[in-house]
Amino acid sequence: TSESTETATACGMSSTRVFRNWAGTVRTDHPLIMPKDDAELKSILQKASAGGCTVRPAGSGHSAAGVVAEESTQSNVVVVSLVEYAPSDRDWAAVDLVASGGDEATVRIPGGSTQLKLYA
Repeated sequence: TSESTETATACGMSSTRVFRNWAGTVRTDHPLIMPKDDAELKSILQKASAGGCTVRPAGSGHSAAGVVAEESTQSNVVVVSLVEYAPSDRDWAAVDLVASGGDEATVRIPGGSTQLKLYA
């Protein structure tokens, strides 16, 4: 993410943060919203739906061009990052090894988790 000198607005949501990938090759001028909990995430999704906005996910490290909609010609886009998000459901609040056997494992991780957090 990066701070902008201007405020980006879409569907009644504003932010001085815009998305920029780690390499700086993908950038958008759409508002980057970072919900902290389920209530904020629900509110963002409701506002986007009511305003006819498209919600684009921002990855914590890799976000391919086009996924975050870096084209400034689209004015009805809100970019959502779960980097500050903490789920209210305890079952999804921590990294959890769900099943393992042989060379395979199934892991449940909370939204907004980074690879670094997963490997820790």
